Amino acid sequence: MGRWALSTLGGSSRSILGASVLLSLVTGALPTDAQVDGLTFRLTLQTLGAPGTPVTVPHTADNATALEFTAYTLSVCFDPAGVIPTGVTAGADLLDATGGSVFFFVPEINVDSIAVGVVLSGVGIDTIGSGVGLELTLLAFQVSGGAVGTPAPINFCDFTSPLPPTFPHTNQLLIGGESYLPGLLIGDIPDSNPRMIRGDGNGDSNLNIADPVHTLSYLFQSGPAGPCHDSMDANDDGGVDVADAVHGLQFLFDNGSPPPSPFPTCGFDLTPDGLPCTGAGSGC
Repeated sequence: MGRWALSTLGGSSRSILGASVLLSLVTGALPTDAQVDGLTFRLTLQTLGAPGTPVTVPHTADNATALEFTAYTLSVCFDPAGVIPTGVTAGADLLDATGGSVFFFVPEINVDSIAVGVVLSGVGIDTIGSGVGLELTLLAFQVSGGAVGTPAPINFCDFTSPLPPTFPHTNQLLIGGESYLPGLLIGDIPDSNPRMIRGDGNGDSNLNIADPVHTLSYLFQSGPAGPCHDSMDANDDGGVDVADAVHGLQFLFDNGSPPPSPFPTCGFDLTPDGLPCTGAGSGC
């Protein structure tokens, strides 16, 4: 970790400010909706072993452009029933670009989410340039449950710090003094695979009573499928049927289990099943 790093393991202590906000304060950059074509963040998910075994998930960058970035924020969510965070460290290419000493590396580790704010050097002379599989961050976990051999339940997400002071976190990078959004990939999932919120059938970015009603209307009253058919698969069994509406209702009103990832924030479906999702109007 860099010389300004703060330990925030397990939520017992937290960074004074959110990682994304810290990046803005240090660099003077403000978040933007502009996305950089050809520059992508990737999480390479490892499979789960027996409970107690370690799992390290690399966060890498694929940069097919001539652009160089001097800072970035990483924001991910995970299912604590499958993995528990044990640490966050700088990756090999980040250390190589900074001569082994990152100027600013601040993680915020929560029960079900991690954000990291990184500035390569104090005067902006260190940069990450073009390349494939550039290792930026290493996310270390311990397996807490889940089926052995299945992918670790970790996903890119946007979230707000759960404890005060609360700040929003997102995935962004700094190029030429301005903040941009990278593309986001999970393993080898195609870039065309859109993000969604599982259970949010009507695409309003929330799971509420309107979503199981939407699913039932689609199934029994010839209602519209909605912008993302895949998001109606609330129980993630690869199909859309009455069990999905029941799953949503039990979660909302009967202390039922929440929908599998991606939930409750936007993310990729880690169990591709052929259900269509155009992305437009999906709520993400």
